[in-house]
Amino acid sequence: MRREVLVVEGGASILMGQLLWDASQRRDHASAKLHLDRAAQTGCEVGKPTIDGLALPRSTIVALYGERRPDAVLPLAARAIKATRGASGILAGLAMLHAAEAQAILHEPRACEQLLVEAAGCLDGADEAFHLISPRDRPRTAGACHLALGWLRK
Repeated sequence: MRREVLVVEGGASILMGQLLWDASQRRDHASAKLHLDRAAQTGCEVGKPTIDGLALPRSTIVALYGERRPDAVLPLAARAIKATRGASGILAGLAMLHAAEAQAILHEPRACEQLLVEAAGCLDGADEAFHLISPRDRPRTAGACHLALGWLRK
């Protein structure tokens, strides 16, 4: 029973983190991160990789687009990839896409391209996170990466 309550708590923490960040017009990074960190911790506690696998990529979004700290994205994405590998290819692939964009912003083209290729292999499968991915996500992220690397013109 306690495990089930923690699973619900983890999902609620993800939702609260996302709601707080959106409601603050993506300015209240600390509150969002607090809830997302709690969700990731809960996912680890209960052995539910899809909870921390969803919370951590959402944290990467806050770090990348809110705090504008691509360096903070990489350890979060690595944790998400490790947590979801074997459990959800789609969540692992999404984390790889976020890490690829961070690598591009950090001007690391090889690491960026490698992550884009790896993500493509993960995003083809179907799992319980299928609703989180669109066929346009990888090409959109690749375009953003190439723009950040200066390979495309605005």
